Amino acid sequence: MIGVCLTGGGIATIFVPFSPTVELLWLIIVIQGTFEGIINIAGQKLILLLWEKDAASPLHILHGGFGIGSFIIPLIANPFLAIPRETHAGLNGTWNETLGRQSSMANNTNASLSATHARTFGNDTTTEYLRESRIEYAYLISAIITLALSAVFYGYHCRGYRFQKSPGAEHNETKMHKFTEHCKTMINPKTCTDGKLFYGIQMFSILFIYYFNIVGGERILGKFIRAYAIEQLDFSVSEGSYINTTFWISFAVGRISGFIAARYIPIRMLILIETGGVFVFSILLNIFAVDNTLALWILIQPLGLFHAPCFPSMMGWADFHMEMSGMAITFLLLGGSCGGVAYLKITGFLFETYGPRAFLYHILGYGIACISLAILLDVIGAQHGSRFVDMKKDIVSHEEDVEMILAKYLYII
Repeated sequence: MIGVCLTGGGIATIFVPFSPTVELLWLIIVIQGTFEGIINIAGQKLILLLWEKDAASPLHILHGGFGIGSFIIPLIANPFLAIPRETHAGLNGTWNETLGRQSSMANNTNASLSATHARTFGNDTTTEYLRESRIEYAYLISAIITLALSAVFYGYHCRGYRFQKSPGAEHNETKMHKFTEHCKTMINPKTCTDGKLFYGIQMFSILFIYYFNIVGGERILGKFIRAYAIEQLDFSVSEGSYINTTFWISFAVGRISGFIAARYIPIRMLILIETGGVFVFSILLNIFAVDNTLALWILIQPLGLFHAPCFPSMMGWADFHMEMSGMAITFLLLGGSCGGVAYLKITGFLFETYGPRAFLYHILGYGIACISLAILLDVIGAQHGSRFVDMKKDIVSHEEDVEMILAKYLYII
């Protein structure tokens, strides 16, 4: 499944820059998002099955790829972007002209110069492009990497398939009955909580809200920190891009640090440390980063560092208390998707209506929700304990029963 989705996503990526209409581009992006969601679900489920109670640490490495890709992909794309050169038009008249020629640059070889000039009354700024955009090559490189990765999963599948035995034939009625029962089991919350229905509803409801908040916060931090820096603190466009890049670097470091921390710190304590850090630095941003550029530069880094591991840590926390099936992971990711869309809409509205400072207020609300939901989940989880402790008790009980039966059998003999 992962190999097929990587292949589909890679092929869709190739066609993105060649889309002639917005509608077709929208369709391609939807296809990409669908494949990405399936890969996310299958990848996490695979980690949980392989590492079980120790899955929290590998989950951070899995999600660390997101942060690393967030600042590597722009580096791949940058050489293929158009290079603009600002010029100033004259004072009188209006005219439009398209110019294509070869120009010899002082520090470069011949570069293609294609520029459209637009001059109106007054001093207007126009842009000449010293180099045309070739962004399709950046998309192609990304697609090739994705397709190469899919080949690895195809190889694992083919290698494992040789050891599988084909199941015997079953009656259609039996298959239909099993399918119906399987569907009922998938959507039942008590399936993941050892038959405790209320506990399952309680946990999944709060976890849905948690992921709604955590992914929404990630989206607004990644999308609006640059706009806030430029409009509120008068950063240049380049400086705004730099602070956005440093945030994603801190984000990637946070995911990798979570991998190490999860090996030595209990997951219940770790989730409180991470969300507590988000809460503290969201407060500090509202106090010091309103009109201080240095404060924004300094405080946004630890905020990204503490925010980054909150997503994989909570997935590990959830699997520590419940059996996270594929449907359960899908449900939580659905909450994250809804939060991402909703928070972007809310922040965009607040930004335009009340100004850039509304961004910091939203970050503060997000931080308060993070720590509050984490404490609530820890309290509920502590009341029911780890599912792996119950599994260990069941195994010990089963072994004792087997020993008792063997002892009786030997006594009879």
